[in-house]
Amino acid sequence: MRRLLKGTNGALARQDLMQIASLPEAHEPETAEARPQQAGRLNLDLPFMTPQGVAVAQFEISHDGGGSGGGAVGPAERTYKARFSLDLEPLGPVHALITLTGSHTRVSLWAERAETIARLRAGEETLGAALRRAELSPEVAVHSGAPSSPSAGSPLGHFVDQAS
Repeated sequence: MRRLLKGTNGALARQDLMQIASLPEAHEPETAEARPQQAGRLNLDLPFMTPQGVAVAQFEISHDGGGSGGGAVGPAERTYKARFSLDLEPLGPVHALITLTGSHTRVSLWAERAETIARLRAGEETLGAALRRAELSPEVAVHSGAPSSPSAGSPLGHFVDQAS
């Protein structure tokens, strides 16, 4: 029972940290006029089962205000982004960035192992076809290596307690 309680407290603490990481930065203005311009950001952990056991992927989902004229914009004009990284054997590190603006979808995948790059490239057309069936206009790209660091915001894992 104590072990279960300790694990539950640890999971709740991690969720609290992810919620704190999702808050606007302290230097961002909090005025009502500025809010539509601010980029929204949500960080979350998503556990899933693998043949090696339970793994946790950290996701960041964000959106910008969209449009170039300033002011509030509709959801169709916003750009939504989701990014995540996984490191599972035998694939090794795989990184993804999915960008959605209206019905245009760009999926960028990075892999650090040659075999994984080949597997991802073999599935590019299947992924594109699935996105077209979902009435999206896809653009799929597979890259080698790791993506460059995002220019804004905290890196994933910034608030994660690596010891637990």
